[in-house]
Amino acid sequence: FEKGSKKFIGCNREVILSSGAVNSPQILLRSGIGDAKEIKKHGINVTHELKGVGKNLQDHFAVVSQFACTQPVTLHRSASFLKTMIAGIKYLTTGTGDASNPPCVGGAFIKSQPNKEIPDIQIHYVSLAMQDVHGRAGVPQEHGFSNLVYLCRPQSKGYITLKSSDPNDDPLMYPNYFSVEQDLIDTRNGLREARRVFMQPVFDEYRGEELKPEKNIDINNDHELDQWIRETGETLYHPVGTCKMGIDEFAVTNEHGQVHGTESLRVVDASLMPSLIAGNTNAPTIMMAEKTPKIIYDFNKNSDIRDWVVVDDGVMGGVSYGSIRLDKSGNGLYRGYISLDNYGGFSSIRLRQRESNVDRYEYLVIGLHGDNKYYQFRVKSKYYDRHVYGYKFFAKDEWQEIKIPLS
Repeated sequence: FEKGSKKFIGCNREVILSSGAVNSPQILLRSGIGDAKEIKKHGINVTHELKGVGKNLQDHFAVVSQFACTQPVTLHRSASFLKTMIAGIKYLTTGTGDASNPPCVGGAFIKSQPNKEIPDIQIHYVSLAMQDVHGRAGVPQEHGFSNLVYLCRPQSKGYITLKSSDPNDDPLMYPNYFSVEQDLIDTRNGLREARRVFMQPVFDEYRGEELKPEKNIDINNDHELDQWIRETGETLYHPVGTCKMGIDEFAVTNEHGQVHGTESLRVVDASLMPSLIAGNTNAPTIMMAEKTPKIIYDFNKNSDIRDWVVVDDGVMGGVSYGSIRLDKSGNGLYRGYISLDNYGGFSSIRLRQRESNVDRYEYLVIGLHGDNKYYQFRVKSKYYDRHVYGYKFFAKDEWQEIKIPLS
């Protein structure tokens, strides 16, 4: 929309959606791609049903162990407006001073309990003591230091859905933090371990009054500490998983970010991650953004592409439709889909080149498990690989009739 009017923009190859783990599923849902029930209740036409759009939301939830500092050695010494300006000028002219130091100057991966197989808690040490994790209330003048603590691999999952069909409305978010009780247990134990670091003798000359948890919270009382964690914890802005790649019924894309059941639509952002990594999400997101152009280049490097479409129903009573994009020379990596609704065990599919009106078709017989399933095809080096269940269709220059038993 621009100045109240609709504008349509086309593309020659692909549409790439890179709006993040919150906005990418929202855009898909508003476009009619997602859970049909969620889409229809907002008066939006269903373009393609993918139940996993907006589901599988995972995030890191942080709590803080915090103390006042008895010596003026933290970043609070540059917290006033004037001192912040001075620190900035010093950094720009000499590359030194408080502005040259990142707020998180230390970190660690630890175990919340000794019996954990691998570290499950990440700690960010910060030479600041703020009222909230992200400093929205400003930075006070009083010196302090903090440990931000979060569980690396939470089991709790939430979801994102539409508030309305209005593109200007924010989505509805249900993160469901601590819906799995073990997440709260591990976070509680991790907070105690992070606090134990500050109680070591090396901090004695710097450690002042404990600011978080407050004095009225018994650190050894599970119920009190759990309630305090729920009331004071915050997101660390690591949402992932809402357009996850994979092959199960809630997968939204394949391993290359191509949206299942659609053509020329790809997602490239943190929403692709099937599970939350045990650390910051910035680096892997950059990695995906850097790798995807190479994938797209390989996808399109051969111009001799043939689009095939299903031109009739299966001969054994099934209904078939869809398309497959093939590189005739077998050098490229392309994809497509076929939807099947068959009750006889096998379905015969006749394919025709999309750009041709001549009834030149080949036959393909594939085994079917269930009905209305979407099968992803991968084409490389002159063989066709249906990688959903691991079967392969070997071919030379033309399709062959191949039967595959039901899984």
